Amino acid sequence: MKSVLITDSRDIVTGLRLAGVKGIYCKNKEELKKNLLNTASDKNVGIIILTRGVEAKIEDEILQVKKQKMPLVVTIPDLKNDLEDDFILKYIKDSIG
Repeated sequence: MKSVLITDSRDIVTGLRLAGVKGIYCKNKEELKKNLLNTASDKNVGIIILTRGVEAKIEDEILQVKKQKMPLVVTIPDLKNDLEDDFILKYIKDSIG
């Protein structure tokens, strides 16, 4: 299974591509929705990585995908939003439940 990043940040796409993660850059909300749903329907994808800014833009679609058994959807901080002091604890809590 593979991991795929969906974001509106070219810098994060480039950074994760260096780590071997396929990245999809989206210019607007409609592209984000389309790429999220297409990626979620790909049986070879095990993890979808989203940035926090994207999460705020397409919350309903993310909830729809999270109701499925696979893939796992995780959110990482992005460069546009300020990081909270305890973002790692919040990230773990959001990921694990």
